[in-house]
Order: sequence, then C-alpha cells, then structure tokens
Amino acid sequence: MDNNQLNGTLPSFTGNPKLVLLFASRNNFQGSITREFCRLGLAILDLSFNNLSGTLPPSCLNRSFINLQGNSITGKIPEAPTNMSVLMDLSDNKFTGSIPESIYSLPNLRYLLLAGNDLQGQLSSQICQLKNLQALDLSRNNLSGFIPSCLNKIRFSEESYDTPSRIPGFSSRGVDIIEKTLMLVLMLLFMEQKVQFTIKASSREYKGDILEDISVLDLSSNQLTGKIPYQIGNLRDLYALNLSNNNLSGSIPKSFKKLQSIESLDLSNNKLSGQIPLELQDLHSLAILNVSYNNLSGSDQGQFGTFGDSNYKGNPYLSWGISNRRIAASPLSPIQLDEVNHDDSSVDSTSFYWSFVATFVTVLLAMLTILWVNPH
Repeated sequence: MDNNQLNGTLPSFTGNPKLVLLFASRNNFQGSITREFCRLGLAILDLSFNNLSGTLPPSCLNRSFINLQGNSITGKIPEAPTNMSVLMDLSDNKFTGSIPESIYSLPNLRYLLLAGNDLQGQLSSQICQLKNLQALDLSRNNLSGFIPSCLNKIRFSEESYDTPSRIPGFSSRGVDIIEKTLMLVLMLLFMEQKVQFTIKASSREYKGDILEDISVLDLSSNQLTGKIPYQIGNLRDLYALNLSNNNLSGSIPKSFKKLQSIESLDLSNNKLSGQIPLELQDLHSLAILNVSYNNLSGSDQGQFGTFGDSNYKGNPYLSWGISNRRIAASPLSPIQLDEVNHDDSSVDSTSFYWSFVATFVTVLLAMLTILWVNPH
C-alpha cells in the first residue's frame, strides 16, 4: 500500500493470521500503533513516512524488519526482544531517553538507524556487541561521552550477515520459504530505505541497491567529546564515516590510512588540531573530505588540493588548496577545446545512431523470420 493517500487510523487486519509482509509507507495514517496491531505475526513492517504518533508498544519490535522512519512517535524506545533481527529504522521521530541495552543483544542486527530523535546519555561500549552491523546511524541526537574504542569489533561489512535460523510463528518448512522471501523483499525494502549523513551542511542519502553495497558509521550532530579512537582505522570496509558537529578534540588518527574503502570522510565542526595525516593521500577511493571548522594546521597539500576550499575553511592555520587554484586559473584555449569536442561528438553520434538502427532492424527481421517459420 506504499505511496498512496490512505488516511485514518491503521486497519486492524483482523482475520488475517497469515499476513507476513506489510508495506504502507508514504501515506497519511494517523493515531497510534495499537497493541492489537502489533500482535500481527508480521515478519516485515514498513510504516515509514506517515503521521503516526503516541508511544510504541514493545511487541511491535518482535519482527525481522521494522521501518517507522519519518513519523511523530514519542516516548522511549521499547526493550527489543531477542528474536528481532536484521533492520530497525526508528529515525526521524520523537523518541527520548537512552538506547535500550536490549538492542545491544541482537546478534543478527544489520542496520540500526536511530537518527533524528532526542536520544540522550552516553554512547555505551556495549554497542560493540553488534558485530554484524553494516550501517549505524545515530546522528542528530543528544548523545554524549566518548566514542567507544571497541568499534573496530563491528565488521561494517556486507558479508557479515547470516540468515536467521528461526523466524517466530512459522514451521521449519515455512521458515525456508520465508527466509527466501525475506531476501527478495529485502531488495524491495531497500528501494525506499535511505541512509543519511551530513557532509558540508547538506544531507546526502543512499538508497536502493547501492545501500546493500555500502557500510556507514554516522555519529554526527551529537555532543560527543574526547579523541577519535585510532581503532576506527581498522574498519577497512567502511564506506562513509561522519563524525561532524561534535566536540571531538586531539588529532586525526594516522590509522585512517587503512580505510581503503572509504569514499566519504566528514570531520567538520569539531575541535581537532594538528596536521592532517599525509598518509590519507593513499586513500584513492576518497571522493569527499571535509575537515572545515577545526583547528588544523599545515601547508602541504598533494592530493588534498583537489578538494574545494570549502572543505578546509575555518582552520586559520591551514593553507591548502592555494596552488591548486592557481593551476585552475589557466584553462585550455576555448577555441581548440570547442573544435575538438565538436568533431569527436559529431562522428561518434552519427556512427552510434546508424549502428543502432542497423542492429535493431537486423534483430527485428530475425525474430519475425523465426516466428514465421515456427509460430509455436
């Protein structure tokens, strides 16, 4: 029932004990999620981007996938049952309090997305028990304390997921069917599922098939203090790391040179000092680097000169990017460039179109000939 204009309260779905999957995102459902509704034996529940409010019954977390992003649900996050697994997205609601310790005991949890709430308290080191996490987004909350140094125990890898050995309420034969269905529905679910992290004051989101291939650690926009643990450098499969908008101090760990899969690194708006490790120039996959508004220093640039000046601003002792701008001020002759581009594009376009038409006609005639010879 995704992407409609359904309104009112949630249907009771009474008399549907075999209902397993429910997708009702991007509608106008209002009211609270009742205990009766949560008693449905749903393996997957997606009610994201509605107008739901009230508190969340604990029994609603008793499923493999739950997505309630973009509602107005209040109160504390309920204690999670041990058989809840794979994905929990409660982001962009109005949850308060701390992260329940029971969440840290979910061995198969792969995506934990709690961004955009009012969660408080220290970030517990127990979160390192979630060794199968691929995406952890706790951004835009009020979490405090130090970043746990044990985060390197979390694999942050797409290969870390194991299919749950048991799904509540189903026979062994039903489990086999549901497990295969879950893998298929997982792809459908991720077509709308998003992971957001802030870079250069703009929100970037990844969804669809891309989400299955990336791993994200986003702790931005909290009140975290202390140094960045060097152990984070051991997360070799990490795709995006965002620690911006906190109160982190100290230097950028040199161990970050081991983040060989990193494509986005945002450390802006902190209190970091010292020089940017030159070893980071070996991160050939790095496409976005933002260290603005810190207390960093240095004048060597190398590969870092290819990033825009806005990525370094707010560091009074950092003078990177100057020579890069001077090189960019001497472009090629526009006349020569236009002539080359015009000639190449005209030849390539003409050849491509005629080749395409000839191939299309050939294939069409071949299909018609086969159907004429053997219509069956």
